[in-house]
Amino acid sequence: MKKSFIISSITLGCLALAASSLFGQTVFTEDFNDNDISDWTAGSERLNNFNPPADTVFTPVAAGGMVQLRARGSCFSDPFDGVASTLAKTISLPNGTYILSYDVSNSTHHYDFCIGATGGDSEIFVNGLAISPAACSTNACGTCTVPTTTMTGLFCVTDGSVELKLRANAGDCADTTGVFDNIIIAAANKCPLGQGYWKNHPSDWPVDTLTLGTVSYTQEELLSILNTPVKGDASLILAYQLIAAKLNAANESNPCSIQATIAAADALIGDRTIPISPKITPNSPEGQQMVSLAATLEQYNSQVTPGCTP
Repeated sequence: MKKSFIISSITLGCLALAASSLFGQTVFTEDFNDNDISDWTAGSERLNNFNPPADTVFTPVAAGGMVQLRARGSCFSDPFDGVASTLAKTISLPNGTYILSYDVSNSTHHYDFCIGATGGDSEIFVNGLAISPAACSTNACGTCTVPTTTMTGLFCVTDGSVELKLRANAGDCADTTGVFDNIIIAAANKCPLGQGYWKNHPSDWPVDTLTLGTVSYTQEELLSILNTPVKGDASLILAYQLIAAKLNAANESNPCSIQATIAAADALIGDRTIPISPKITPNSPEGQQMVSLAATLEQYNSQVTPGCTP
């Protein structure tokens, strides 16, 4: 099944949620089949409340070819910020673009003070940014679960290494367990395609929703945008190329060179829907910004990136 797609920037590169299976050469695997995590470093986040029931981080456990992380957030006193158990490892990788895939499940129990709600999540971070957390919330001392799901994401390496950090994060009054398995990193750099291709080949789309600015659109809505005549509307000029760029990234092209442009385009659109009303003309100050960003994205969408594959 296709998934939604979001692209975000990070200090050392870019990260994007992807939906398709792995392509390219596998460069790193960790299946925990040897039940050995001695080369990983256990840690915690926000372990700062020691009033009973205190923040608790349990020792990570590797068994049955999987690794389990568990954290329990305090309940009755400040700081009400929860706690997380982590397991981290830094690996060397040549500079380039890669796909991370991993299996994860999450279970969160509201264990005390059974008023209100709490939540938890389990995910892998790459250089500090999470790939598609498995998250849920519950109340009244209930339990919520996210069954084992395969998460994938695209990331860029620019300094020869990346930090992978497994994390089980518990909110206040939450007892959260995350189980991780089958971590795979593969090289990925598919050639980008122009907006005309994506408009005319909807069956090839790797995702069925995209976010433009902060608004999510279905494939049907996105195709409607692509088929709407520009007629002097700068928001459509930008949207054409932004849709194509995000589809290319979701299709495992290399978006690192234009991640800042994508972020700037999303920030400029904000919470407005496309086409923006009242219409933004290309010669207005905001319209000029949109046309400039669209030109940069169009160059990326229409040019072959070095070393890419069809």
